[in-house]
Amino acid sequence: MIELSPIGVVRNDRRVVEDDHWGGVVSVIELTDSFAEDALLQIEEFSHAEVIFYFHLVEDAKIENGARHPRNNKDWPKVGIFAQRGKNRPNRLGASMVKIIKREGTLLFVQGLDAVDGTPVLDIKPVMREFLPQGEVIQPEWAAELMKNYWHEFTPPDKSAFAAQPSLRAFKTVCRRVFRNTDPSYFPQIQYRGRTIYFCTESCLNAFLADPEPFYKAHSNSANRQGKKEE
Repeated sequence: MIELSPIGVVRNDRRVVEDDHWGGVVSVIELTDSFAEDALLQIEEFSHAEVIFYFHLVEDAKIENGARHPRNNKDWPKVGIFAQRGKNRPNRLGASMVKIIKREGTLLFVQGLDAVDGTPVLDIKPVMREFLPQGEVIQPEWAAELMKNYWHEFTPPDKSAFAAQPSLRAFKTVCRRVFRNTDPSYFPQIQYRGRTIYFCTESCLNAFLADPEPFYKAHSNSANRQGKKEE
């Protein structure tokens, strides 16, 4: 039996699990009380770090031990769970290389960490050139298609075209991004339970279509919790 304890936790404004647009996300890794600030001493001498974290929101029933279509997209081939980077992994482990912004005491500020707020962090390692892949990196076409928007920053539709139309109502997507004076028809949307649900990305819509009820409940509960915080 292997027992692991988190060394820190992720803090950022991404509270809803989404597939894409992680490139511009700035996170703070907050070390636990078990560590003093010298645990991060001189890490800012490196430009990047590798962060190992735990997908704590993945339910037991969602764990995949065999093969599946990445993102449940049947346009892509069924591949083994160890031949993809999906979060529904047997040990729920995630790994990302991030840009180091700065360190403040036991806080490490990074950019490009694809983990939601509250994610437990298991380890942090500096990235060294000698540990990067040697030779050409090869991957199948579906992987390139899947990653097309993964690191892109989220860019909403251009609002300037609607500046003279103040009558356009404000609306909110499932990830609680609020848009004003923007035509909602530019966004993926669907009717569910008598209401219109707006999505920031097509991949978010596809996740909903793959398993509507759990998705709806998770986002409704998240929105309710956020509303209570703001009251």
